[in-house]
Amino acid sequence: MRISCAVCVPVSVVTAAVLLALVPASMGLIEHHGSGTYNYPPNTTGADEDVKAWDTTKVNVLADGLIGRDLNVRGTSTVTVSGGLIGDDLFIEDDSTVNVSGGLISTDLYARDNSMVTVSGGTIGGDLSADHNSTVTVSGGSIGGDYLRALGSSTLTIIGSDFNFAYGDYFVGGPLDAQTLTGLLADGTAIDNTMWISSTATLTLAAPSAAVPEPATAALVLLGAGGLMCRRRAA
Repeated sequence: MRISCAVCVPVSVVTAAVLLALVPASMGLIEHHGSGTYNYPPNTTGADEDVKAWDTTKVNVLADGLIGRDLNVRGTSTVTVSGGLIGDDLFIEDDSTVNVSGGLISTDLYARDNSMVTVSGGTIGGDLSADHNSTVTVSGGSIGGDYLRALGSSTLTIIGSDFNFAYGDYFVGGPLDAQTLTGLLADGTAIDNTMWISSTATLTLAAPSAAVPEPATAALVLLGAGGLMCRRRAA
């Protein structure tokens, strides 16, 4: 059973949503060009305004940050979403890089055109799609829509455990195509979504990386290895 987004959304995101409802509607577009860095907040938008990041721009959506509608990322720009609210879709194109670790994307996340996306937390209210040579890695967060899609010649990697399918690569027409994947993402969040694969895309299920041992544990391992070597020499 999929976890309700209302359960997953942090208090700061709820606050951002309430604030957005109080912002007067002002249809429009905010464009960021060049190599500058733009933080939300203190930057903000109207309830019906889109934001576009172009030309190596950096945009950070922080706690209580508000983007009224879509956030479009293009032209090798870099975006970090660690909190706040994107009122509609997050589009990533043109060799851009996006990291999502928190916050709420109200509807869909769509990556294409050689973009690279990492999702380790936060909430995506709709679907997640990787398309046209994009590389998307999902290790955490809640995806409230029905589908995760690997399209075109993209690579979609899902990192977690207790999946109902084996670790490995899956392709169009294979056993995972158009099937429901359940299990736990690496951050412990449940996943229960239908997987779609098309064309030459690859969908990979991977285990979380092995944890680095604590210093005391590492010392015991080394001590044990030293004792084994001594026994071998004595023999």
